[in-house]
Amino acid sequence: MDRAKKIFEKYTKDELLSIINDSKKLAAKSIHYVLSDLIREKCGDEDLEEEVEQLSPYNHCGFIEIKFKDEIGYRLNICLSKVLANYKATIDVPEEYAKQVLDEYNSLKLAALTYFGFFLTDYKEVVGRIEKSLGHSLDLIIDDNNPTTMYFDKSSNSRIGIFPFYVDSNGLPLRK
Repeated sequence: MDRAKKIFEKYTKDELLSIINDSKKLAAKSIHYVLSDLIREKCGDEDLEEEVEQLSPYNHCGFIEIKFKDEIGYRLNICLSKVLANYKATIDVPEEYAKQVLDEYNSLKLAALTYFGFFLTDYKEVVGRIEKSLGHSLDLIIDDNNPTTMYFDKSSNSRIGIFPFYVDSNGLPLRK
């Protein structure tokens, strides 16, 4: 309870709601899809799997855009996506942007953890059914061996990972 009190001392209720809403846009789809995969893999409960997918407030992922100097000719967008356990994100950016990319990735991880916290509190009944089916509590873990991914169950092949994609100045996808 002390952590919650400190958060409310630091932020207004409107600021917290804004953070939660931004986190929903950035992380909800990935979290719901990876949870659905986990339920399919470990529990085999198709109704619960479908219910978790349907609870997602968005059927798309938000992304963070990193703009470079005009002469570079492209932009980098990063989002969270459902990936496999062995997925490695490769991001090729000019050196002076490396810290910004890392900071943005950390903010995406924070968005995922924030939305997951919201999910745990808002869908307690569903979380209880998932945990009962799994036989353990539900937690979102950053993978120590691959910190660009997060998982609910280490033995699952489905993860939430950073997904970089490059676009030209018109927003059209580029191959790098």
